[in-house]
Amino acid sequence: MQKISKVKTLVNLLNDSLGVEEKHIGFARSYSKTYATFERLRDLASNNTLVSLLHHANAKVRVYAFWALSDKNKSLALNHAALFRNDTTTVSYFSGCIKSVVAVNRIALMHLENETP
Repeated sequence: MQKISKVKTLVNLLNDSLGVEEKHIGFARSYSKTYATFERLRDLASNNTLVSLLHHANAKVRVYAFWALSDKNKSLALNHAALFRNDTTTVSYFSGCIKSVVAVNRIALMHLENETP
């Protein structure tokens, strides 16, 4: 994932992903390529860009943008957490070998507490 250097490309990849994925997925706990895309986005995007992505049309992108903002600037993420309180849009969520459908408000905010939904 190190080769991609454009935030827009990373956002498009997340937009087209099957769902929100934790770092390790499947029975073999393989390193998720989608999670690697998220990590690259987190490393490249500015706080302002991440705040802008919190309003993206795609729920997966909103979740990953909030996760990235939480990692980079927790206090700024907390200032924007209200955006997610009423967001009941659902996404596929992959953690380990479990796939579930989870509301955006739950999956986005759980990253602040490092919990799983």
